[in-house]
Amino acid sequence: MEKQTIICIIGLIFILISLFFFIISLVISYFNEKVKGYKNIKGKILESSLIKVEDSYAVDTDIYNSTSGTKYKSNIKYEYVINNESYISDRIYSSNLNNMFSTSRTSKKLIEKYYKNKTVDVYLNPDNNNDTFLIKKIPVNYKLFLFIVFLLTGIFIILFRYQIENYI
Repeated sequence: MEKQTIICIIGLIFILISLFFFIISLVISYFNEKVKGYKNIKGKILESSLIKVEDSYAVDTDIYNSTSGTKYKSNIKYEYVINNESYISDRIYSSNLNNMFSTSRTSKKLIEKYYKNKTVDVYLNPDNNNDTFLIKKIPVNYKLFLFIVFLLTGIFIILFRYQIENYI
């Protein structure tokens, strides 16, 4: 395969990755718009802790050793009352899509913000008392930034493939 063809394929891969982040941004924007009509009620944090998640994966090295990484996940449970009936939930965001981008740092910040016995705003779906979450708006900035970076990188690679070929 020619160098130019390989460079074009690499550029297209960057563009495809950018489309992934663009689609994620659109889906998150959809969820942000969908929850605008949700009611705001008061709730109380019952439990707030970090759960250690072991993640083992193989590393491709000369000796094929496995490496393990530790990730922390937030465990936040809250209670809210509707019509004198108590409900418990652990849902933080309106969409589970945000969990794809959750990091240990994000989890630690969440348990600092939502500590035990704190009174919090709980967002409630007016059509379903079991559909609640703590954070109404999911930030899109980071995903849009990645979309732009990967898109521009892919376009740059394709447009300047002849110059790039001279450096390889």
